[in-house]
Amino acid sequence: MATLPVNENDTATFLKLLDIDPHERIGQLEQDVAVLSQEKLIAKGLAAYRENDTLLALVCLERVERAAETPELASCLGFCLAKERGQYDRAISLCKSAMVKEPKTTHHYLNLARIYLMQGKKKEALATYQQGLQQGKDPEIITDLQLMGSRRRPVIPILQREHILNRSLGYLLNRNKHRQK
Repeated sequence: MATLPVNENDTATFLKLLDIDPHERIGQLEQDVAVLSQEKLIAKGLAAYRENDTLLALVCLERVERAAETPELASCLGFCLAKERGQYDRAISLCKSAMVKEPKTTHHYLNLARIYLMQGKKKEALATYQQGLQQGKDPEIITDLQLMGSRRRPVIPILQREHILNRSLGYLLNRNKHRQK
């Protein structure tokens, strides 16, 4: 018997364990939401987003994207596009447009930073998280930053972190600390 994945947020893996084809689920979701009104689509899409069902949220929010262009919908749709389809450029554009319209809403910064992390752009993600914290305290941003961890200062601060001397000395000093324990 299959067990649940460690990362339950990975919808595709979860569906594979249940022997459900993700494309089949998309078709099924499309049929389910085809009869819903615009208000119900928005409500269902945002609820699915909050429950981390980004596939359902994507299906709902794409149907109302043009009709109801609010910053919240744009930001959520951007995150769903990045996670489900890997459309990072469009996702970043949607999140940035939401940030321009509502610069004080920290959730837009959170979504953009998470998209950067999906791309492997940790520096941009960190800068975006910090911009979000300047707008207000958001517990999700704080949690994400804690999960990312922090780094020590470079051994030779006047050189870049990636410089061969900083890397080599940092490796040697860290190695010696572990030996002493």
